[in-house]
Amino acid sequence: CLEHWKHLCECEPTKLRLVYRYTLAELHVMVQDVEKSGGCKTQETKNSQRPSSGTKRSSAFNKNQEGMQVSQARPAKDWLLRASKILHEVYSSDEYATLLKEAEQFLWGGSEMDRVRDVAKSLIQAKIWAEAVSDCLSKVEGEANKDSRKVHLEFIDELL
Repeated sequence: CLEHWKHLCECEPTKLRLVYRYTLAELHVMVQDVEKSGGCKTQETKNSQRPSSGTKRSSAFNKNQEGMQVSQARPAKDWLLRASKILHEVYSSDEYATLLKEAEQFLWGGSEMDRVRDVAKSLIQAKIWAEAVSDCLSKVEGEANKDSRKVHLEFIDELL
């Protein structure tokens, strides 16, 4: 729990790392599924059933969440434009690594960040493919220099 993180570890704050297991979109779907099954009521549902204070709290929570979405929307759009451009250029390991590192700030978001997650997955796949092609080329060029590493036809077919 983010409220009690200080009680979980005595490490220096600079050495701590927060890892999200689910995105906000995935958590929202889980909450809806649980509510539909009638298994339990969430805090948000309980708050919305209270006459006045719950509505105020829920609306304040929604405004805060909307503000966060808006503040992330523009940088995410800029990131998507840069990523799209990079995907159409010659592979650069450094540029891909930088983009993937920058994408981490958006990946936890809700469904509005689905496009960022999809493009990040495409970047990872393109990076893996480019590195495999580079490895294959180095083997072929090495064979011309009497290097004993061979490239199997199945591997080349897989790359194509």
